Amino acid sequence: MEIFTKELKSEAKNIVAFKSIVAYRSGLAINIEVTVKEAEEGLNDILCAGKPVRVSNKSFVDYIFMNALEVAQNYDLPMQIDTGFGDKDLDLRPANPLNLRNLLEDKRFTKNRLVLLHASFPFLKEASYLSSVYPQVYLDFGLTIPKFSFHGMVSSVKEILELAPMNKVMISTGGIAFAESFYLGAKKAREVVFDVVWDVWVDSDVSIAEAVAAVKDIFAENAKQFYKLDVSKRYSDVKPQPLSPSFQKEELNGPLTDVSLVRIIWLDFSAQHRCRVSFTFCFSELFNEYSFASYKESTSDYILHHLYI
Repeated sequence: MEIFTKELKSEAKNIVAFKSIVAYRSGLAINIEVTVKEAEEGLNDILCAGKPVRVSNKSFVDYIFMNALEVAQNYDLPMQIDTGFGDKDLDLRPANPLNLRNLLEDKRFTKNRLVLLHASFPFLKEASYLSSVYPQVYLDFGLTIPKFSFHGMVSSVKEILELAPMNKVMISTGGIAFAESFYLGAKKAREVVFDVVWDVWVDSDVSIAEAVAAVKDIFAENAKQFYKLDVSKRYSDVKPQPLSPSFQKEELNGPLTDVSLVRIIWLDFSAQHRCRVSFTFCFSELFNEYSFASYKESTSDYILHHLYI
């Protein structure tokens, strides 16, 4: 345990926040009375269980989480907490942010800054409530955008803002692995927030000036304050990078000998963005073989079906 704490402290000056997936391992109902002995016994159980190792013993995970909170508080760092939906093998019930109430009431952690990620979906109202009651709780609705349908994204953001203070709500893209996921997250976030704020203005709940201020807060100012970022110094010397050389039309029509992978991004029947990457020769073979679609299935559907396999 001492080694773990030492490692956390050694990295504290190089990061802007800690992040926890405790919700996806043992749940958010943290045992705030867990002892070092119980944590060590839990670690022993994990190691004795054999491979593959999955760190999910509740006593051990809870102790590690609270230990990280103490380090975060000492170094004035916020803690990101995954809540609600996420991993495929997740049991949603323990991921309800209301399970954090005992921890939030504990005086040891009232000075921590906590942000609930994924808007805690499907526990949107619960997360919104917590942010309105506890000064240390903030919300981030990344991953709900762009994962949901447009209507789903809009309704989720509206539900969050019904109770959550505007200065405690943030947006992240939820992007991972592919550059397009960051782009889609940023693009859809702008469209969704515009739609939501427009409706609020039409209903005369806010003035134009207040609407503009709210958008600035959600997209930038709240995150700057929460993470204590001095972006003026950090990015003042950053210059725009030139775009990659554009392909000429003739080049696109000819053989692209330097292209080894084809990335396919599409919307499935539930309006969720999907992505597959295939070797160029595999894609070419499938496309050439099934270039004539049957009346039941389009060429693209057929190719995607085979790429799944």
